[in-house]
Amino acid sequence: MYKEVSIIPSEGLNLEFDCSINANAMLTTKGAEQMFQMGKDLYSRYKSFFATEFEKNPSRALRAVSSPTERLIESLKSVMNGFLEFASSKPNIQINILDDVKKNYMFLPVSVYPELKESQRAAHNHKRKAQFVPGYTEWAAEMEKKCGIDPEDLNLHHVRDYLCSFWTFDMMKLLSGTGVTRTDLEKSERFCSYTVAMETLNIENGLKLASAALFQELLRLLKREDESTICLLSGHDTTINSIRLALRALDFTWPDFAYNVEFELYEEKLTKQLSVLILFNLNPIIVKVISDQPLIPLEVFESWIQTEFL
Repeated sequence: MYKEVSIIPSEGLNLEFDCSINANAMLTTKGAEQMFQMGKDLYSRYKSFFATEFEKNPSRALRAVSSPTERLIESLKSVMNGFLEFASSKPNIQINILDDVKKNYMFLPVSVYPELKESQRAAHNHKRKAQFVPGYTEWAAEMEKKCGIDPEDLNLHHVRDYLCSFWTFDMMKLLSGTGVTRTDLEKSERFCSYTVAMETLNIENGLKLASAALFQELLRLLKREDESTICLLSGHDTTINSIRLALRALDFTWPDFAYNVEFELYEEKLTKQLSVLILFNLNPIIVKVISDQPLIPLEVFESWIQTEFL
């Protein structure tokens, strides 16, 4: 399931390995800085107990797992650099790469379920988007006038990625004269969120098929007593949206770069009751589909997963 790659998360982090990686996009300097800061933010929240565990066994205190895209691996390295900035020693930590597409729980499992693949294809069909995505038809017509993109050929995710890049790196001037604005980026992100939802909601039990492996893995990580104190998973923006959709917390915004979701496990000192707290960008949320309180008893969380995804 894993291809283990040994790295040293300090002083630049060189990752050397020989395996098939989907290296179609590298992490930019600005992206690396964002991920480094996210690592520092994570450490600020967890340092009270992590530092103690780190002193006991540095190589066991932190576990790192990534989807097999070079940008995600580089992102995870930057997060660990920020997270372990405090460390005077140089721990040897492994990034576990999920290079088997059928076992990668951070991908939409279209290779496992052909019906999901067909649903994904249908979700990006122009006629389907025009029928179910509010405002898409008008916007697609506007983009045809501005950029000459035939609505039938308009790839929402590509348009969103290009516009996001232009905006992030202050290159919107390259689009001067086209009429393309920040509003077009915001609309493309909202429309992308709709299509991600449609990929799984187009078919019966689609959400179950799409999310089962991921949530079962999250539950396994929470319940294993011999697991590392902290496990970092580096996934895709679509992974974030799948989690938010499964939790009934998708607000149809596109997750910003460095968006993060935390699943924290707590133990009540007197009763030994275990509870789960879920956070978006380090802010606790109430998952109303499961509980009306932020802290969810672990058995309730497990029961919800078993009911929803098994």
